[in-house]
Amino acid sequence: MLELRNLSAGYRGKALLSGLDITAGRGEMTALIGRNGCGKSTLIRTISGVLEAVSGEIFHDGIPVSGKSRLERARTMSYVGTGRPRAPYLKCREAVAMGRAPWTGWTGHLGEEDRKMVDKALLLTGMQGYSERDMDGLSDGECQKIMIARALAQDTPVMLLDEPTAFLDVPGKHQTMSILRRLATGEGKTILFSTHDVELAMSAADRVWIFNPPHIVDMDSGNLAWQEIRRVLRF
Repeated sequence: MLELRNLSAGYRGKALLSGLDITAGRGEMTALIGRNGCGKSTLIRTISGVLEAVSGEIFHDGIPVSGKSRLERARTMSYVGTGRPRAPYLKCREAVAMGRAPWTGWTGHLGEEDRKMVDKALLLTGMQGYSERDMDGLSDGECQKIMIARALAQDTPVMLLDEPTAFLDVPGKHQTMSILRRLATGEGKTILFSTHDVELAMSAADRVWIFNPPHIVDMDSGNLAWQEIRRVLRF
């Protein structure tokens, strides 16, 4: 379980979101929706550790994340951002294998189990045929799938994805949501993803966090209606 306690998130000590007391359960998919600039990416980056929290604390299974080492945090949470990796000669398989870094030790040597996890991640995302392709030769959508595969290979109990379907076509969006659903339901992972696609959030997620800065409205997606979204987001 992922729990935010009195968390404030923002930049340079200035909070965009404040006083958040909210929980994402184990085995649940939680969608983050809201207007551009409302803080979805900021919150995901703060939970992942890319940004430092302005105040408050993040807990995983009752343990403060701030007390974990970088290695422990990398074994707890995987993060997929929106940017492309700057590694022109990196093979797709190598990029996915980087997700195993928290588990391989200082040598970075892949064992049999690591290679199986990489193969599984490529297969789940439908990218096994791209294994030896250079990353810089991929489309934005293909690159996004490889980054999701890297997070899958990392095999963490918490997955954080910032606009994971942004560059994908309709079949790709459904495939990605299906993968995440299997991981949540079948493996008990806690999955948070941001999206601009409200219908996708309502259909794929168990819970929806509607951003209304500086606060968040937490709702069960099964009881969520367009009228409520319009009321909160004021459109």
